[in-house]
Amino acid sequence: MAKSLLFRGVPLVGCVFFSYCTAVQFNDPDRWIWVSIYGIAGTLCLLATLGKLWWPLPWTLGLVCLGGAV
Repeated sequence: MAKSLLFRGVPLVGCVFFSYCTAVQFNDPDRWIWVSIYGIAGTLCLLATLGKLWWPLPWTLGLVCLGGAV
């Protein structure tokens, strides 16, 4: 029971956090980069909360962001 609550609660907190981050990025000059990154991360957290996340997706997002940072 506690494991299930943990695996659903933590991604839900992440979903709320990334949704907030998406909302506050609209003032930024390069907002479309950050809005898309935070929006995708929030969507992945929502999918994890619902138990429908295909686990290679977060790794792909991480590699794309890492490639963009280099």
